[in-house]
Amino acid sequence: MIYIAGDTHADFKHRFNMDNFPEQMEMTKDDYVIICGDFGGAWNVGQESKNEKHWLDWFEECSYTLFSWLAFLT
Repeated sequence: MIYIAGDTHADFKHRFNMDNFPEQMEMTKDDYVIICGDFGGAWNVGQESKNEKHWLDWFEECSYTLFSWLAFLT
């Protein structure tokens, strides 16, 4: 299964909790969540804040595979 989400703006606690996204209970690493837009989860890769590290670790332990589409405008 593939789920596509828009901007999350780092609002993971609300958007990805079991009440709002119960489908995740049945998902495996073969299922995908694609965030198109502002992921907002990490700004300083390699020097993450405690909050950023918490959410990056949390997503790594999720039953599904997460992708984030990033675009850089110059």
